[in-house]
Amino acid sequence: MLNITLLDGKKLQFPGKVNGHEIAKTISPSLARKALVIKVNDSFKDLSSFIEKDSTVQIITIEDDYGLEVIRHDTAHVLAMAVQELFNDTQVTIGPVIENGFYYDFSRKKPFTDEDLLKIEEKMREIIDRDEPTTREVWDREKAIEHFKKKGELYKAEIINSIPTKEEISIYFHGKWHDLCRGPHLTSTGKIGKAFKLTKLAGAYWRGDSNNEMLQRIYGTCWRNKKELDEYLHRLEENVKIVSHEHFMPSAYNACNLVLSASIEPEAFGRVAVEAQAMEKPILASDIGGSNETIIDGQTGWLFKSDDEKDLAKMIIEISKKDKSFLKDLGVKGRANVINNYRVDQMCSKTLEIYKSLV
Repeated sequence: MLNITLLDGKKLQFPGKVNGHEIAKTISPSLARKALVIKVNDSFKDLSSFIEKDSTVQIITIEDDYGLEVIRHDTAHVLAMAVQELFNDTQVTIGPVIENGFYYDFSRKKPFTDEDLLKIEEKMREIIDRDEPTTREVWDREKAIEHFKKKGELYKAEIINSIPTKEEISIYFHGKWHDLCRGPHLTSTGKIGKAFKLTKLAGAYWRGDSNNEMLQRIYGTCWRNKKELDEYLHRLEENVKIVSHEHFMPSAYNACNLVLSASIEPEAFGRVAVEAQAMEKPILASDIGGSNETIIDGQTGWLFKSDDEKDLAKMIIEISKKDKSFLKDLGVKGRANVINNYRVDQMCSKTLEIYKSLV
């Protein structure tokens, strides 16, 4: 007999191997409907994964923090699916979960626009409505490399080649579309729901190396339900007001002679970068997103702690005490650094418009 121990200490017995679906259904039909993935001892697995040894099992639902993380991960995959259905000349690279959401990096010659984001969102909803089934396969390493090379997915082939030889090459299918991924994932795209929103475009060098291609990053946020999404977007709007040009820019320009990022969310650094280029001013921006890939903290600008307006206010006061000639010199260095690390041809339409109006 196979013994399964639940978190409350209750034990279930099965005649042989059992998967997450069957365990959840044995506990209760309602739990089976809510189940997203399972935790087996210390590892998270798909619901379809079979357990063959005595184990401690937790059924993960949307109420669990990890359940929300899985939903965000699946949403990142659906974002990549949508992009490739709409723009078939695009390569996918990586798409991790981050705080409050996810992002995915793409290789594409033509820059995405804000209008494209709306089209992509709509395509994502369509994919969710299709309720594409999700399955996992383990592939031979050489087969996987050759497969993705033939598809033109050179970044995926490179990633696979860098995976340690002892690790499995795990491929997840959502319908026919598939991606290299460790998982776990939901059983179908329909389980994601529609409490998500694409928030912004960004730029990021492949593997964080400025010698590599500048990829296009699309950020998104995802929540358990529309209420949580609306609350988050409202908080985001209020945060942007707190750290907006209307609140801080006049004093920042006059007292500090610097450019202030207008957002404390992850970003491509676009608007901040082009303003700095145009005005030769040092930059103050949040310490996440494209900012931390371009600013050398204390040398070409400053980074404030994300989601911490008190830290921002404190830094502005400190910077306002700096000598004006020092700030000017810092701005010149920052301008050179931004030019070397930020490509005009990768700017989104809105950022390019700002750039042209300033230079």
